[in-house]
Amino acid sequence: MNLHPTPKNQAGVSLAEVIVSIAIILTLFLAVFSLVQYVLNLAAENKFRMGAIMVADKKMEKIKNLPYDDVGTLAGLVHGPILDNEVITDNNGIFYVNTLIQYVDDPFDRTLSSSPADLLPADYKQATIRVRWFGKFGQKEIYVFTKIAPFGMETNPGGGILSIMVFNAAGQPVNQANVHIKNSLLDPAVDFEAVTDTSGRLDFPAAPASDEGYQITVSKANYSTSSSTARTAANPNPTQPNVSVLVGQKTDVSYAIDLLSRLTVRTVHQDLPENWQVNTNSAAVNQTNPNLAADGAGNLYFVWQDYRSGSVSKIYWQKYNAAGAVQWPSGDIQVSPANNQVLPDVKISTSSNFAYIGWNDNSSGNQDGYLSKRSTVDGSLQWGGPKKIDSGADSADQTNVRLALYNRGSEMITAVWQDNRDGNLDIFMQSYDNDKNLLWANEIKVNKDTGAANQSEPAITFDSRNDIYLVWTDERNGHQDIYAAKYNSAGQPLWANDLKINTVSDAAVRHTPALAIDGSDNLYIAWADEQSGSSDIYLAKFDSGGSAVWTPANLIVSALTDFNQKTPSLAVTADNNLYLSWIDDRNGDPDIYAQKLNSDGVRLWDDDVRVSINLGASDQTNPEIIVNPIDDKAYAAWQDDSDGDFDIFATQVDIHGAITNVANVPLTIHGGKQVGDNPIIYKFSNNYSTDAVGVLTLPNIEWDSYYISLPAGYSANHMVMTSPALPFSLTPNTDAEITIYLDN
Repeated sequence: MNLHPTPKNQAGVSLAEVIVSIAIILTLFLAVFSLVQYVLNLAAENKFRMGAIMVADKKMEKIKNLPYDDVGTLAGLVHGPILDNEVITDNNGIFYVNTLIQYVDDPFDRTLSSSPADLLPADYKQATIRVRWFGKFGQKEIYVFTKIAPFGMETNPGGGILSIMVFNAAGQPVNQANVHIKNSLLDPAVDFEAVTDTSGRLDFPAAPASDEGYQITVSKANYSTSSSTARTAANPNPTQPNVSVLVGQKTDVSYAIDLLSRLTVRTVHQDLPENWQVNTNSAAVNQTNPNLAADGAGNLYFVWQDYRSGSVSKIYWQKYNAAGAVQWPSGDIQVSPANNQVLPDVKISTSSNFAYIGWNDNSSGNQDGYLSKRSTVDGSLQWGGPKKIDSGADSADQTNVRLALYNRGSEMITAVWQDNRDGNLDIFMQSYDNDKNLLWANEIKVNKDTGAANQSEPAITFDSRNDIYLVWTDERNGHQDIYAAKYNSAGQPLWANDLKINTVSDAAVRHTPALAIDGSDNLYIAWADEQSGSSDIYLAKFDSGGSAVWTPANLIVSALTDFNQKTPSLAVTADNNLYLSWIDDRNGDPDIYAQKLNSDGVRLWDDDVRVSINLGASDQTNPEIIVNPIDDKAYAAWQDDSDGDFDIFATQVDIHGAITNVANVPLTIHGGKQVGDNPIIYKFSNNYSTDAVGVLTLPNIEWDSYYISLPAGYSANHMVMTSPALPFSLTPNTDAEITIYLDN
């Protein structure tokens, strides 16, 4: 007898309900994630806006301090010394500034069209400043304007109007700011305080006239301080002198204050890669677009676009050993005498002492691809000179030549390029033996798309069977995608259709693909992808049949995706690990970073490694990375303008050493804001020292662009690099940190 019968219709949760709940939670999570991405982009845009407001206010401040009759523009209807248009570059970005000065006919005292008419319609001037910038959300702009009157409001005899405006870093008025006004030149002297109203303003009609007599100091609890400066022998040209009030005139002055911030400075030591300059000439000219390759003995060969001959570029090359020692000490070698040579590539035979260099130039009138064979022993020319890449469309442009070399027993050099013979860009290729004999009767169109869309930015490589893999940027779907194809050594397609690499199909921009083959003939493709709003480096792996190996098929390379990463390059080691390099703006300007992954796409370094080691804000771009066959180590090259012009730099790429603190380091820190000009006197300039664990904390410091250096005479260490780069832009009400890397 069952004394405890099983109850029916027990309450419970079904598997379907669990799945639905998880789906709802996942949807909410994805929505929050998208919102966070948007907020990050918005923060970057606000940095631009803050910079634009500062530029406009600085410009307006200068205008307001000009005599009324001088307020005008060089090319405007109201003539004066102010520039109509100018480009201003600072740490916040590039700003395009337009200034308009115009007279205003105020209806308060009737206008010219009134009855009766105002016979003096030019009542006052209005200055309008427009500042444009190009940020995360495209072109944006702000307008700042003020009215400048020849006389102020009604004033008492012998006096004028003193009008004070206080705003913050974003250009917003600061109310309840303390304004201390002192004038010892008056009798009786003036010495009092007042506070600003809700519009951040204080007006003082009937202020006694005084020539640079009013010393004004603006402050507020937990805010920075801003003040006028007396003209002295030590500071004969203050940027904001003590204020003058003239009889019958209005004096407008403005001051910027904002919430204080906290800055932490750390001094550390870390074994960083040694960067060496590749081009041996020291002239102040540009060397750009590098490429590199290695021979079977581990020597490195670099090619680049060089402007040492003037405004036209030529291709040069140079040889180094793996330790970074130049092997052709007599100088870099010019590859060809033709002008306007661009976008070089180089491949080195590991079975002979020869190199193959490709580029395009317009020496025949239009852009053609060229190929040159040279000795790797002394750089000497073979074939009697460069050879034009054979094409059935000589009147069209062949550009962006990339090379692949198969040299397992015999040498087969295949060139791929983008070609506009059909009115749009397509990808073509042609193969040669080591004597530049054609291996195919005609060049082969690679992309199978027959429409009018553009295919561009090709890259090429061989596998162990001498099959050819190609990848390019493709617009057949109305936007940029990444496509690939496979051909055999006879030029016959091995895949029925072009292979689309990116799995997300949207209108986001994708570009600059790169590719490499591992020892098992798996294909790796990297590209820059803007599907998240910023540009990230993506990576995919395919087997020799064109099937995706990873799930998901597309992986993000960098662990840090909040900043733009572009122009990837990749190489594969003998044990099938991958090295990738790219341009990265996480420090506020373009630097070169790298990451190492295994064949499953797993990062082998916890953090991305900074490859370009330099001080200050400069641009490092166009990276290329290879694996040296002699030691299976990665080497990278890039262009670098840290010396004012672009040079080619290179280094071995590896994970950095452990970080150790460097104690008691003296530091000189100054901001970018000035209180004096000629001589320059900084508003903030002090000497400090880090503590016993290499830390310096500045708890109450105002927003500015800060410069940090080691004092003269200090030789125990020297600065190698800072992160972020200097000058460091500190925003209001933030807790920021900067790390200084030292070497002894």
